[in-house]
Amino acid sequence: MRGAPLSFDCPRTRLRLVAQSFRVALYLLLLAAVFSCTRKQVVPIVFELEETATRGPLEVTVRVEKKEISLAAVNRVEVEAKIDPGYEVLFPDLLSGFSSLIVRDFIEEQPRIAADGKKVYRRQYEVEPSFSGEMVIDPFEVRFVKAVDEAMAPSNPEDGPGITEPAEDEVDPGTVPDDGDEEGKEYVCETKPMSFQVVSLADAGEGIPDIKGLKAPLEFPKKSILPWVLRGGGGLLGVILLGLIIWLYSRRKRPEVKKVRTPPHLIAYAELNQLREDDLIGQGLFEEFYVRLSGILRRYIEGRFGLRAPERTTEEFLAELSSFGSRTVFTDSHRKALEDFLVHTDLVKFAALTPEKEDIQQSFDLAKNFIEETKETRKVEAA
Repeated sequence: MRGAPLSFDCPRTRLRLVAQSFRVALYLLLLAAVFSCTRKQVVPIVFELEETATRGPLEVTVRVEKKEISLAAVNRVEVEAKIDPGYEVLFPDLLSGFSSLIVRDFIEEQPRIAADGKKVYRRQYEVEPSFSGEMVIDPFEVRFVKAVDEAMAPSNPEDGPGITEPAEDEVDPGTVPDDGDEEGKEYVCETKPMSFQVVSLADAGEGIPDIKGLKAPLEFPKKSILPWVLRGGGGLLGVILLGLIIWLYSRRKRPEVKKVRTPPHLIAYAELNQLREDDLIGQGLFEEFYVRLSGILRRYIEGRFGLRAPERTTEEFLAELSSFGSRTVFTDSHRKALEDFLVHTDLVKFAALTPEKEDIQQSFDLAKNFIEETKETRKVEAA
């Protein structure tokens, strides 16, 4: 089944064609950039040294850019071979001819046909000297060979030679035997050695224009030490004065702040009034009422007499109270009332006894009367 014909009116088709055209153009640009970067061109240079050697149809010229360079510079050497049509030239190895030099780079030009019809081969080197003195460029051995002309060669030995050999008396007097006339045979044309001078940086005066002689040592200006002594003495005196001021300030007599101690009975009265205002009895919270009432009385006894009443059980507190002695305002009636009060509060707190209204009022009055009868009567002392 044949597909539907491609329609260029479709926007998607036009967009696809544009994208493909863009990719092709991009590939072509990349190829052109790579080709232009990888192919080097021989740089036109004015050469100061030149030497030419000739053999048969081959003419080899060696040129050197500069007669003299510094040790930090580079020199360019060019080898050019011109040969008649029908011959091929074979250049020597890249490093051949530079035994005392360092080859940093080279450019080899594609063979071209000159205006006179000869084929031109050219190679350009960039060399760097390794020491100062005379740098020798060794002879170059450029080989050439006459191409075999298949059209002129005999197809069958019985048919005879395709080219009639000239007679001995017909040989050109200017032609030297063995100069490349034999097809397929390799011939060598050797150039003469050449040299150029390499001078050191000091002799050439290059690379060291910024180096100058040593300057005389700098002498520090002689100044009086008096300003330094005055500054140091002034600083030391300031530190001593500051320390003296701090010491005098720390030793000054500070006014004593007297804290007035609130008597224990006043604290107890305030807590009893708060207990009455909370109306725990009206809410039926008998146990909480007795816990707070017992705590008020115990804290009062501790603050008034120094007994650890809040931290002891009733039995431990009563035992300590009995040995308290007669050096207090305690009387036997006080001890008896306090014992009855503590036993009654323990029954409510721990035995879940529900007290009567009269018992509640009696317990409250007992605690209040005990505080009233044993409170401090002397003037409140400052703590």
